[in-house]
Amino acid sequence: MNTKLIKCLLVMALVVATALTVCSCGGGVNSIITMLDNGQYTEAITFVDENQIPSEVLAELEPQLKERLENVVKNYAEETITYSQAQDIYQTIKYISRSGSMLSSELSSVYSTLNELQYSKESYASGIEAMQKAEYIDAKSYFENVSEADTKNYTDAQSKATQCYENFVTAAINEANSLKDQKKYNEAIDVLNNASYRVDDARINDLIDDIYAAKEQDRLQGIKDEVLNDAKDYVSNGDYQSAFEAIKDFEEDYDITFDDLTAAYNNYKTEYVNSIATKVEALRAEKKYLNALTMLENAKQVIEDPKFAELENTIKAEKPIYLCDLKYQRSLYFETVTSGNALTDNLGNQYNVADGNLFRLRDGGYVDYYVGYKYNKFTCNMAVCDSSDNATATLTIEGDGIVLTTIPVSRLTVPTPVTLDITNVNFLTIKLSDASGWNTMRVIVSDAVLEAPKASTPSAPAASSATAQPVA
Repeated sequence: MNTKLIKCLLVMALVVATALTVCSCGGGVNSIITMLDNGQYTEAITFVDENQIPSEVLAELEPQLKERLENVVKNYAEETITYSQAQDIYQTIKYISRSGSMLSSELSSVYSTLNELQYSKESYASGIEAMQKAEYIDAKSYFENVSEADTKNYTDAQSKATQCYENFVTAAINEANSLKDQKKYNEAIDVLNNASYRVDDARINDLIDDIYAAKEQDRLQGIKDEVLNDAKDYVSNGDYQSAFEAIKDFEEDYDITFDDLTAAYNNYKTEYVNSIATKVEALRAEKKYLNALTMLENAKQVIEDPKFAELENTIKAEKPIYLCDLKYQRSLYFETVTSGNALTDNLGNQYNVADGNLFRLRDGGYVDYYVGYKYNKFTCNMAVCDSSDNATATLTIEGDGIVLTTIPVSRLTVPTPVTLDITNVNFLTIKLSDASGWNTMRVIVSDAVLEAPKASTPSAPAASSATAQPVA
């Protein structure tokens, strides 16, 4: 027999004998599991190498090795072993199983899971570190990378991710509100805009709107304060109308009201109304009804108030009928004087043009008033205007063409009161004749009042008395 063949058969016999010995002597193969469980990874690998254990023998260990693979994932997930220890176990089992010829799918799954767990645990650690630095959005991202397989950290990571989100939003809102309180509106909006780039949260967006509104409110508050100061200055100068207009213009232009502005407006209004009412009552007491009515009319142009209407009705019911209340039909060289300088008569007496019931008639002039049988008495004061020349003329008052009174006038004429019965007069005429020579004569007619009968209005004249037409 060939020597080499004999040697080969002897080696094979020795290997088989050794394997049988390993498998039979005191659970030799099972000692591999014991070494693995005791962390004797190098010894386990050496034992396999030195004893040249065949695959069919190692196959008996497959269930126990599979169990260890499952445990290595579980233990690493629960962090009862480190990643390094998990790799040692994994690599040892892989070597024992003939470099993955057995348990190939299990080994592949464990390898992937261990790497996933390692990334998960590193993410969790990074999240904790970022959270401690108040880098909440980065921390949130790290925590969201924690795998569900990471049973030690997953639930806590989910909770911390939510907490980081809330911390981030709360921090942004608190900072923005602090800046808002300092009226640093633009800086507050920048803080929130930067936050909104990283998270989409309705609370941030709502606060941005609120701060824009507060910024606008503050701007309007500043304008309002200027308006208040202007109004105060106007009132101090007696110009209530400008004060009211300033306040109303602001409210209309910006469609907004402020309590202090409204209070100022109401205070000024009360002050103005009471002031006008006091002055009007004083004029009423002096029977200067036209002045009172003029004051009320002017006041109504400044501001409307029921008190003005009430006073106006009271005065109109109380005052007599003035000549200026009537409309004249014809006139020549006749004027109702309501503006300009006061009129002065030949004795130096002055007549206030603001009275309203003041007239000036030049020589050769006349005026016709329709009185329509409504009145029984006409009174007035007649005086010679200081601008008259040294001339003479005649003032005549007629009722329907019939002379009721004649008054010679010159620069020697003193102011003269006139009282006439105008019962059954339809047209009342006042006229001044031409002045003597080439001179000028002007007459002042003041306090012209018509009095109605206290009984019922008298009837018109009988048909047999023809109504005279006005005469120039």
